[in-house]
Amino acid sequence: MARFKGRFATAAVLNCACVALLAAQLVLCFDNVLSESVVNDDYRQNLFWVPSLATPALFTQDLLADYSRSFNPPGLKLLYGLAVNAGLTGPAFGKILSFVLFLVFIAGVARLGRAVGGRNASLVVPLLVTFVLLNNKYYFRACMGGLARNFAFPL
Repeated sequence: MARFKGRFATAAVLNCACVALLAAQLVLCFDNVLSESVVNDDYRQNLFWVPSLATPALFTQDLLADYSRSFNPPGLKLLYGLAVNAGLTGPAFGKILSFVLFLVFIAGVARLGRAVGGRNASLVVPLLVTFVLLNNKYYFRACMGGLARNFAFPL
């Protein structure tokens, strides 16, 4: 019984540390998330043409826009088209999409932790999630902005 209580206490501390780390990161990044002008540099290069999904008169006869549209997958164009027609801006939807895909990734890490951890899942899952959150600069560098490559990381 004492062993179970020790494991539970350790798991509780690790879970609290994970929540505190995520909260600190959200507080530090909150202004950037809310700012419409702060976007991933690849978003500016690859999805600048998104407003034309709601207003087709934009970027007509623009070779760069045509090129950028051509290498973005149809599913991504569909998602952005729905979002822009619903009233969201491209950068705002890109941030929402990145956050949703990050949550999917964290859920996958938790599931992996449970599969690998077995009996010790309550210890393994918080450790894996903490590792991911501590090293999120790699995730956020490559996967913020609502680009097509965002979908690869959670898979």
